[in-house]
Amino acid sequence: MKKKIVFDLDGVLRDIDNYLVDKYNVPYPTEWDWKYKGKDFWWYANKDNDMLVINSKPTEYLDTIKKYCKSLEIWTCQPERWRKNIKKWVYNNLGSNIKLFFLSTKEKRIRLDKETDTVLVEDNPNFTSYERILLIDRPYNKKVKTKNRIRNPKQLAKVLKEFK
Repeated sequence: MKKKIVFDLDGVLRDIDNYLVDKYNVPYPTEWDWKYKGKDFWWYANKDNDMLVINSKPTEYLDTIKKYCKSLEIWTCQPERWRKNIKKWVYNNLGSNIKLFFLSTKEKRIRLDKETDTVLVEDNPNFTSYERILLIDRPYNKKVKTKNRIRNPKQLAKVLKEFK
């Protein structure tokens, strides 16, 4: 049975965190639910959510992913009000050969458990199990215990070659 690889969006393909660091001079998050000066991610994001969603740059992993994956399937958890702009970002940065699914963390895990041939590349530290999840290493997910941690694009490239 051939395995399929799917990707999360933020933290894997798109870099929202550095957009906020650059725009608002907040420190890079070391916790998933971070606060800076008493204000959380959503406070900063809502100040400029259209531009945040559209203008966030790709992550350091995107070129590697595009090199090995000619069509992408994305499983992302996004607020309803962002989805129109998410589609713009995806089209502008990834092209039109994309399958895009809006799923909560719980829905991702359920789908992954049903699709036993699928592997998810993810950065979220809130899964109940990391079986068949390749975790992109970020400061906010350091506490997750997994042997499937991806620390750099070169390491991801090695894994993606197996799926080619």
